[in-house]
Amino acid sequence: MYTLVFKSNMPGFSGRLEIENLEDILENTPIYQEVEEYPLKSLFDNIDYSIDILKPIDEINDYLFIYNSNSLWNMGKQQNFNLVGHLLEKSFPKFKDLNLFLILKYVYKENLRVDGVFKIYENNYLLSVKELFFIKQGDYVYICTKDVTDYYLEHEKREKIFQESKFPSLYIDNNGNITRINQVLIDSLGYSIDELNDIGLDNLITNFYNFTPKINSIRDAVNNIFNQKMHANDVEIQITTKEGELKWFTIHIRPINREIILITFLDVTDLKESKEELSDLNNHLEDIQEMSKTAYSYADKEGFHWTDEICTILEIPHENYSSEKQSNILFKYCIPEDKKIISNNVAALNEENPIRSFEYKVKTAKGNIKILKTVIKLKPANRREYARIGFTRDITEETLAKQSAFELQRNLDVIQDISKIVIGTFEDGKYSWTSEIYHILEISPEDYPGDIDLIEEFVIPEEKGMFVERLGELTPDAPNLHKVRIITTPNGERKILEGNVRATKFNENGDLESFVTFINDATERYNREEKLIELSKDRKILLQEVHHRVKNNLQLIISLLNLDLRYNYENPLSIAEDTRDCIQSMALTHEEVYNSSDISSVNLKSFLTEGMNNLFNNYTNGYINTHLDIEDVEVEMKKSIS
Repeated sequence: MYTLVFKSNMPGFSGRLEIENLEDILENTPIYQEVEEYPLKSLFDNIDYSIDILKPIDEINDYLFIYNSNSLWNMGKQQNFNLVGHLLEKSFPKFKDLNLFLILKYVYKENLRVDGVFKIYENNYLLSVKELFFIKQGDYVYICTKDVTDYYLEHEKREKIFQESKFPSLYIDNNGNITRINQVLIDSLGYSIDELNDIGLDNLITNFYNFTPKINSIRDAVNNIFNQKMHANDVEIQITTKEGELKWFTIHIRPINREIILITFLDVTDLKESKEELSDLNNHLEDIQEMSKTAYSYADKEGFHWTDEICTILEIPHENYSSEKQSNILFKYCIPEDKKIISNNVAALNEENPIRSFEYKVKTAKGNIKILKTVIKLKPANRREYARIGFTRDITEETLAKQSAFELQRNLDVIQDISKIVIGTFEDGKYSWTSEIYHILEISPEDYPGDIDLIEEFVIPEEKGMFVERLGELTPDAPNLHKVRIITTPNGERKILEGNVRATKFNENGDLESFVTFINDATERYNREEKLIELSKDRKILLQEVHHRVKNNLQLIISLLNLDLRYNYENPLSIAEDTRDCIQSMALTHEEVYNSSDISSVNLKSFLTEGMNNLFNNYTNGYINTHLDIEDVEVEMKKSIS
């Protein structure tokens, strides 16, 4: 039994045909029409793709072969059958089940390309695979065919080996994405392919050893493989399974093609555990394995024995040094003021205190000052004697880095304490904040994780999500953003926060990946500015009102003077006194307005008290005492001037 399967990239344009014999696929029909040799026959006969050219006839219900290459149509015993001049449907009626005639009509009428794959199986065994596409050119339909059987057979063979392998395996593309995993790996780790891609294989790996050139991740290994066309053998990794178990694997990485690499895993967890058990029985070997790039020393009554790493540390030419029975070379290069540190720690070793750790400075053979750390341990050499083992390493960079980090943090704390500025960073989808954020938001660090957008947690509802939208404005050419946000603290206090954002990284598509933001509490400043704006408005109103009232009051004084001159012209002193009292009363009103802390109102008690005192002082010469019982009443400025 043979099965013919055609699949295309167009929905509905696929088919399946089952026949007893491949020879039955072609009907031996007479030539329908004589056709002249196609002009480009010599070209088509010498290209990788096989070409068939068909001309629609009978209102596109059948197709006449103008040229054929025999690649797609000839099967069984008809390998040399020339189809030129024959009709497609009459020659291959059974191909209707594969929807090939439907595709040809669609391509001809719509002038669109259709791609597909044609496969032939014998009892479910793949015999042949052809890739083909259909295109229209003028009044003809071209069928271009390429035999890819070998590629598919190799792929199926590789896939079968991959799935049936006893070793956990997976495929990774050149972007580091996992494309396939076999069942053995799923059983070993417990993760599906979707879960592995969501987590990221690098995040599962806790240790990554023994690969040269040096790499830090699976992605690094993939890049090295593709770029250098090399294999990576005996790479040791440690992976956390879905159940939380730590497993050790030795992996083999090799490229399959330019786009895919195969990673095969060998579970060596039991071997690792066995090595650790053996290490416990041999402390000497354990110490050597644990201390990479560390000078090892062994001291007994015969002298000191050093590994060659001491030469690297002390910058001594290796050819000038012998490891056999040396004195304590550290004394030779230790600076004078630190030699007591070495001797005192060695002298302090005993059965109760068998381990000592200490730091000191040396001046190397090249004159460089380094900081070294030595750990020495007292071990019994035999029943009567003890020996010392030591491990010495260079911690200069580490110490200086710690000092620099400490100084930087201290300076940052001082700056933050003085300026009250919060520094926040966003990278890899996580936030990081300096401690001042908790003071501003009035929250405790224990109540909120430090990797979330804390500002967004407390921002007022109408501003939710606006910051994320504003981040879209950042570009490599415009990396800065100023933003004012209003928050409500857990205590119900409303605050105004002012922030400046600086983009620090964009991906290749121009999308923002990381940024740093500086935030300060601007509540007092904004409130002060709003108050000044309100005061400015009130002052403007006051000036306008004063101008109006002064003009009216002066007109009133003129009117009163005219009346006194008309009816009391014989007594100019009385006229002057009346005028004085009137002006003084007006002046008192304006003085109260101008001296008020709130220029929008006047205290009536203060105004009346001062006015009565002036009145009695002017007309009684102080012979009459007054007492006013008036409550504090605030009168609007406009009414008081009126």
